[in-house]
Amino acid sequence: MKMDLILHPGHGKCGSSSVQKFLYDNRAVLQDAGVAVPDRFLHFRFEKKCDFSVQQPAISYLSKLANQGKSSLLEKRLETAIENAEQSGIHFCY
Repeated sequence: MKMDLILHPGHGKCGSSSVQKFLYDNRAVLQDAGVAVPDRFLHFRFEKKCDFSVQQPAISYLSKLANQGKSSLLEKRLETAIENAEQSGIHFCY
């Protein structure tokens, strides 16, 4: 299965939060269509740490990393997600 990785952080006041909420609210339907939507800490369904018990999209986590200047943590999280996807038979196209 080929999967594209799309990050949609958006800018303030441009409607990106509405788009992200829609994606998050429809993650089960999107998963069936081959689109993986992460939990609030950018963990995906194919990862053991994935937890959708808290209904919150990843935007807060992304904002926190950006505001604290911790882009290396985001890079590491994405690298780990890609490794876990490949181990689960899911291919990320990046």
